[in-house]
Amino acid sequence: MNSGQFEKGFTPWNKGLKGVNGESESRFKKGHTGYRTRQIGDERIDRDGYIYVKVSEGGNKHHCWKLKHRLIYAQHYGEITGETIVRFYDNDKQNFNIENLYAVTKGENAVLNRLKFANEPVELKPTILAMVRMCLKAKIPYRVSAQ
Repeated sequence: MNSGQFEKGFTPWNKGLKGVNGESESRFKKGHTGYRTRQIGDERIDRDGYIYVKVSEGGNKHHCWKLKHRLIYAQHYGEITGETIVRFYDNDKQNFNIENLYAVTKGENAVLNRLKFANEPVELKPTILAMVRMCLKAKIPYRVSAQ
């Protein structure tokens, strides 16, 4: 009767082989990398239009690639915490001019998104942002007017 377990002393067919089906000629040897491997400093654009820069090798792919606008903002203003979001005043995800970048907290970002802040004219955005920050600090409820 078959119990679903290997019998004691059973030797598998691939004992001593590397990999599932043995060593293959097509596998990378130590010290070699693939032709698609990106160098540190290379850039890529994701499907949402954000530009990522490769900052390190190996590890998790999310730790190797950083958003370019966050790197530029950090160079000018110092380290950015995980609770901070860097946004673009003109909504152009490829305009990295430092005057076009600003940082908000996740709470401020939620309010700005609810107010459809991205659709406002660039000239009004600093004033609206200051008002949102003031309302959040004073715990004043904000309202979205019907347009």
